[in-house]
Amino acid sequence: MDNGFDDLFLDARLLRAIGKLGFKEPTEIQSQLLPEAVSGLDIIGSAPTGSGKTVAYLLPILQGLLATHGKKLWPKALILVPTRELGNQVRKVVESLSEFTSLNSTVLIGGVHESLQQKWLAENPEIVVATPGRLLDMLEKNELDVLNVEYLVVDEADRMLDMGFIMDVAGIIGMLPAERQTMLFSATMENPQVLDFANSILDEPVRVEVGTARTIPPSITQTCYLSDSAEHKFELLMSLLKPFQSSPYHKASDPEEGKVLVFVNTRVDAESLSERLHASGIACDLLHGDMSQKARNQKVRHFHGGRLSVLVATDVAARGLHFDAIDTVINYDMPRNAEIYVHRAGRTGRASQPGTVASLVLDYEAKTLQRIERFTKQLIERLQIEGLEPKNREPEFKRKKKKKSGFTPPVKKARVKKRLRAQKDKGKPKFPLGKKKRQEMKNS
Repeated sequence: MDNGFDDLFLDARLLRAIGKLGFKEPTEIQSQLLPEAVSGLDIIGSAPTGSGKTVAYLLPILQGLLATHGKKLWPKALILVPTRELGNQVRKVVESLSEFTSLNSTVLIGGVHESLQQKWLAENPEIVVATPGRLLDMLEKNELDVLNVEYLVVDEADRMLDMGFIMDVAGIIGMLPAERQTMLFSATMENPQVLDFANSILDEPVRVEVGTARTIPPSITQTCYLSDSAEHKFELLMSLLKPFQSSPYHKASDPEEGKVLVFVNTRVDAESLSERLHASGIACDLLHGDMSQKARNQKVRHFHGGRLSVLVATDVAARGLHFDAIDTVINYDMPRNAEIYVHRAGRTGRASQPGTVASLVLDYEAKTLQRIERFTKQLIERLQIEGLEPKNREPEFKRKKKKKSGFTPPVKKARVKKRLRAQKDKGKPKFPLGKKKRQEMKNS
C-alpha cells in the first residue's frame, strides 16, 4: 500500500503495519523526527498531545532492531514513562507496529504482580517499557540486565520532574552503556530543570519542536456554554448528551456514533455526576485516581469496546491514558488552570482527526475561560442552546496593570569614611582664626 511513509525508507514489515493501522501520511513530528532518529542522532522533542509522537520515536527504534535482529543480548530498547497508563498505551503501540515482525516487548509497571512480570522477562523481550520505580526495584533484585541497551527514550520528562522521578531516572541511566541513542520528550521546553537534565544525558541532540504545550490543533473545535447555576449547567450537559439518553420511548443511539469524555475536578464530583446521569437515562461509566489499576483498565476496555459511550473522569485520564475515537470532550467542571485544559482537549482530535471540546462555564469560572484564551492565543466560541439560554452576561475581567507608586523614597547619601586625623579635629573650625576672634570665642 503506497503512502507518505514510503519516502522514509522503512522496513517493509513496518510499512505493512502502518498501512493496517490506517496511517496514510506522517504527522508533522513524524516527518521531522524520523529522518534524524533513523540516522542514530540523539533527540530532544516537544509536541502537543495527539501529534503522533509515540509512533515517531518507536519507528526508528524498531527499524534499528530489525537491522540487527538475531543477537541474543536483551533488552535492546528501554522506554521510560511516568505512569502505568502511559506504559500500557506505549506497549500497545509497540505491539501494533511490530505485528509482522518477531520482535518481542513487555511492560514493567506497578500494580502488576512481580511473578507475572518475571515470566514476561523470561521471554527475552527486545523492548522494555517501564515506570522508573518498578524498573529500579527489578534492577536492584538483579531480575533484569540493562547493559545491552542501545536505545533509550525518556517520555514526558516534564511530568517525571513534577512527580519526583528524575533522580530515579538518572540512577537508571547511570547503569546503561554510554554508547546508545537517547531521545527525550517533554510537553514544554521552557522548564530550565528539564533542559539541564536533557543536557546531562544527551549528546549533541537534534531539537524537534512541533507546536507548543499551549497549542490546540485546528482540527479541534472549541466551544463553551455559559450557565447561571449548577442546575442550569446540568441541564446543558443533558442537552449535549441527549443522543445517548435512553427511555421507555427512546433507545440510546448506537455507540459507534461516537464517544464522550466528561471531565470533573474531584472524585466526589465524578461519583455524584455519574449517579445523576444514570438516574437520567445516560448509561455511563466512572474513572478516577482512587481506583485500582485493574479496575481502571477494565473501564477503559469497556469504553474502547463500545459497551458505553459516555465516561465521567477526573484528570487522571487527562495524561497517560489512551482513548480511541473520542468525538467530544466536555469540561463539566472548568479545569483549575489552562495547561490542564490543553491536556483535556488532547483526548480528542488525535492524529489530526476532527474533535470538539465543549466547556460549561459558571459566572465565577469566566475568568478561567478568559485566561485559557490568553494562554492558547485562541478564541473559544460562545454558543447557546435554544430554551437554555443564560440570563446573565459573561463578566469581563480586565488584566490589572501594575501601578507606579507616587512615593519616591529618599536618596540616602553615601557616608564618606574620614581619616583618623580628621576625626580628632571634629567640631573645630575648618579655617584659621585670628587671635582676637579666638579670644572672643573663649570669653563667650
